[in-house]
Order: sequence, then C-alpha cells, then structure tokens
Amino acid sequence: MAHVIDFRSADALYQSFEELWGVIKSTIEIYRHENNNECYINDFLDECGIDIEAVLEQDIWLKGLHVTTSCTDCQTIREMGLLNLTESVTQETELKQFLQAHGIEIHLATKTVRCGDHIITLQAERGGDMEQEWIHHKLFKDFYINAFLFKENPLDYSNIRECPEFLSKLDERIKDELGIHLDLKKKWMRLSDCYILEIQFPSEQLHVENIQCFFRKYHADLSDREEQIERLKWIIKTMFYGIKYSGGSEITILLEDDYVVPPQDITIHNAQQ
Repeated sequence: MAHVIDFRSADALYQSFEELWGVIKSTIEIYRHENNNECYINDFLDECGIDIEAVLEQDIWLKGLHVTTSCTDCQTIREMGLLNLTESVTQETELKQFLQAHGIEIHLATKTVRCGDHIITLQAERGGDMEQEWIHHKLFKDFYINAFLFKENPLDYSNIRECPEFLSKLDERIKDELGIHLDLKKKWMRLSDCYILEIQFPSEQLHVENIQCFFRKYHADLSDREEQIERLKWIIKTMFYGIKYSGGSEITILLEDDYVVPPQDITIHNAQQ
C-alpha cells in the first residue's frame, strides 16, 4: 500500500518518518539539536538507522499543490488529468480551444505560432537571452508540471492566480512582434476562476532536476538504482527541512517530462469560494 507524504505540516512529516522508517520524533529532535538544525544526509541516515538500500522498494507518494485558472470549472483536468504545457497546447484542452478561438495555432514540429495570416518563428535563446525567446524555452525546455510541496499561500506566487503565464507571455509576443492587440490575458481573466489543486504522485515521478545537486556524477552516468537512492535521499532531506521551516518555507518541485497526473489523484478547490 502506498504511503503519501504530506509536507504541509511538521506533525505529518514526523508521522511519515515513524510509519515509513520507524524513526520517532525525539530521535529527529536530538539530531537537530546536535547538528544546529542542519541535515547532513548520510550522517542523518546513520543516526536514524535508515538503511537506504533496504527501503528502496517502498511505495512512496508525495502530496503537492498546483495553482491553475480555468474558464470551464477545470473540465480538461477533470477529464484528462493535469498535463504539462506542450500537451496542454497540442491536445484538445480548453487552453488550445481558447487560442484557436482567437486565431492562434501552435505547431511544435515547425516551431511556429500562427496568428491569423501571420507566422511567428520560435528560436532557441539567442546569446542567452531567454526573455526574448521565452515561448521557445517554455515549450521545448521548461514545459514540466510544477507544484508546491509546501507554500503557506500558493496564490501569492507570481501572477498564476490570474491566467496561465504562457498565455500572458504569448499575448506580449504577438503584440510586440506583430503589433496585434488581442488582450488574451484580460479576456481569460474575465472568463476564468482560480483553483488550487491537491495532487498526489509517485515519488519516482520527481524530475531529476529536483535532485541534481545530490548527484556525484552527471545524470547520464547514474544507474537506475543510483538514481533511486539519490531521489530517496532528497526526499528524506527535504522532509527534514520541511520540519525545520514548517510554517515559513517554500518547497517547489517539477514532475517528469511525460507524466500526467490522472483525475483520480487530483482534488480541485475553487480559490474564490
């Protein structure tokens, strides 16, 4: 049976430590006191008696929060699940339909955006200028599902409660390059509500970028088992700091490239209600 780790409270994290690995709260508190509230992961595992090799096969899931906006009460998410950006603009989603209603089509194969009779060509960042080629960057390099493992008020993050960031940036690009004022952001905001999604997902769906800092070698040189070990170490260390900063931290993650959070693993809350 899967164990779901909830990072939103210290009590829930203490409970997960005990249920998963038999580590009680007092053991963690002693370690925190003796190490100035810092986690040296291999030392922490030894002190807590966690044999990382022995617990690799545990079915561990994580709980997170994702903020979105929708004009259809999240119909796409209820039917298809939570998709990454490239899937959201190519499959029959409400975002794709909204763009089509304003004469916009995105063609990944040719790296172009059609707006009426006009074509915008997307290019990789020229001279490292990501702002200039932000659309290309988001569609081909940074299209992952992102979520908060913890954030006290996820609605405060950037402008995600107003409209999809991609839509806002695309609106700006069309205006700057073509001189066409579609006001996509304003129109979306008039039609949409903001939602907080509670999602849960298998720990193996954490994107490798979340744990890159743990790797002693490049990701391509790691075996599947080595990657499992580093991922579990990252989870345990993040749990430790989730306790340390409980109530005031922000933990964000990315999910694997092609992962879709299925509807049954999503609870939808209207943020306006």
